[in-house]
Amino acid sequence: MENSVAEIIKIIKASNNAIEMERKLIIFFAQFVGELMRMALEAIDDEPQKEWREKGYRVERSDTRTIQFLFGAVTFTRRRMKKPGETGVYALDQSCGFEKGKRYSLLAQRQVAELSTKVVYRGVEKAVELFTSFTMSHGQVKNIVDQIGAVQGEWTNHHLEELSVRLPENRQVPVLVVEGDGLLIKGTKKKRKEIHRVQVSEGVERNGKRTELVRPYYFSSLKSSADVWQQLETYLSATYDLSNTIVLSNVDGGSGYCINHCEQAIGLCRQHIHFIDRYHVHAKIKSRLGFCKDLEKPMKQAVWAH
Repeated sequence: MENSVAEIIKIIKASNNAIEMERKLIIFFAQFVGELMRMALEAIDDEPQKEWREKGYRVERSDTRTIQFLFGAVTFTRRRMKKPGETGVYALDQSCGFEKGKRYSLLAQRQVAELSTKVVYRGVEKAVELFTSFTMSHGQVKNIVDQIGAVQGEWTNHHLEELSVRLPENRQVPVLVVEGDGLLIKGTKKKRKEIHRVQVSEGVERNGKRTELVRPYYFSSLKSSADVWQQLETYLSATYDLSNTIVLSNVDGGSGYCINHCEQAIGLCRQHIHFIDRYHVHAKIKSRLGFCKDLEKPMKQAVWAH
């Protein structure tokens, strides 16, 4: 620890200005934390050896791997264990949840994918460069978004298959709320992706001053809106008996999100009430009455009164 403090002091004194000092310290801290993480991982790698040996596995060799975490790159060595007739395994990778062949950690991938919904891929590339100790090309950003979308799709389909073969309770609830919308991934100028999302819940409940969704369930797809509505339909049929349920649905009326899609996914129920939120109603009024803006306010007041 004393050596680390001395190194920090050395960096501070040798820097020409505050910006240069902070940039050097970011690199130093990333390397320092990376070394601590390496020591911890290699120590953990010793723990599962007994368990795997009892299963008949033996150490085949030691391999080095580098993973880029948000706090910095970590290069560590772990053992590959092998059993005759079986595929070799890295016990450390399995116990820590490190994905095979992936350079970036799960959290790094998640944050990059989330940022991609706000800015184009090149913007994500620049943000990573500015605010982390590593770099990432816009092509790598695209690959991460595609991979996460594929994994999410596989998980959802697998989960829905489990629901479809399970004996359902056929829950009966008074109200069910369905909402759907598309989330645009900025991507590149020529080609942009869209995350199609639908959520269902049993209404809302108050928790202190805040409200929370009751039993929410979320569906998403990078394929199409039809795919995500199919997911909802499968879930509803495997989970609920809607014969005595009032279903409220809300979409913005855009491509892939209209009342027909809601009706098809919901199926038979006691009553289906479809509505559009205030923002989209006001936007539609504004676009339709663009020729006479004086009518906009009276129309909004009339709709509100109704």
